[in-house]
Amino acid sequence: MPIPPSGRRRPVTSCWLGLFASGDLDQQTFAALDYVDQLLKSKAGTKAARALILALIGRSQGATLGEIRKTTGWPAHGVRGFLSTAAKKHSLQIESSNTEAGDRVYRIQK
Repeated sequence: MPIPPSGRRRPVTSCWLGLFASGDLDQQTFAALDYVDQLLKSKAGTKAARALILALIGRSQGATLGEIRKTTGWPAHGVRGFLSTAAKKHSLQIESSNTEAGDRVYRIQK
């Protein structure tokens, strides 16, 4: 098993460790993804997660609730609450629809 990046202050508990161990991720990519994971879990990461959600739903195809949850690590009710608040705070028209597969997709109407 490859050795994770050195100089860490805490044990590696990242969800990316499995890919790193299998050799699918190089050390720099693993370190970057692990940093993003830790940032999103921190207090400062809340702002980063909010910006990330707005970027995801700002794409032309939007983002499914599952994608947003996987990216941010937030529960579904937290994502829906943020979207409701963001729509009001930033005067956004957020469209919500279901795909044929039954997934809820959010996108910003332009």
